[in-house]
Parts: sequence; C-alpha cells; structure tokens
Amino acid sequence: MHSLGRSPCYRLWHKYVAGIGMHESYSLFNRGYLIDPNRPGMHLKLIKFLLKLRAPRLIYVSCNPATCARDLDYLCHDVVEQNIKGCYKLKSVQPVDMFPHTPHIECICLLELE
Repeated sequence: MHSLGRSPCYRLWHKYVAGIGMHESYSLFNRGYLIDPNRPGMHLKLIKFLLKLRAPRLIYVSCNPATCARDLDYLCHDVVEQNIKGCYKLKSVQPVDMFPHTPHIECICLLELE
C-alpha cells in the first residue's frame, strides 16, 4: 500500500500489558513509544512498564488534561505512595484544538529519558 516500511514507533495498549505482561525485548528498535490512552489515562501497570523499559523518548497524546497531568507526574517524578521512580523529563507540550467551539482539546507531549 505504501512504502514507509516498518515504523520505529510501536503503540502500547494497557490491556496487553495487564493481560499478557509484555517483555522488555518487545522494544525492537528502542527509539521510543507513542502512547494514546483513553480518557481515564494510563493504567498504573503500563506506567511502571514504561519506566522499566526506559525508552529514549515517549510521545504521549491525551484527550483529558487532568489524567495527562497525573500520568506525566508519574513518569517525571518519584511517587512514593505508588512505588514509582520517574525517569523522564517533559520537553514540550502542544495543545491541539481538534474540535473547534467545544471545550475539548488534545495534548501532545514529548518526554525524554533523563
């Protein structure tokens, strides 16, 4: 269909992480991951899995600014009560108004490994 070849970016679904427990070797190219969770945000198991993988960069797309802020806090800071040690630095955030004349926005965030 197209000549783009194999993409270096793999989409992770928290249902796979929770259901089958993906292994670190799944990171074939180890360039980064695109995460686009639904409105409730990322499952805690996925957050811990991503922190364990230590991919060089993450692109996080969110339709809910509140859960986006929560998940970014987990990825970028130590959260003792959840036994999480964040290892990413937020490099940029770009809000995108995909639905004009509504209160909804998408946020695209770039995180890099510290």
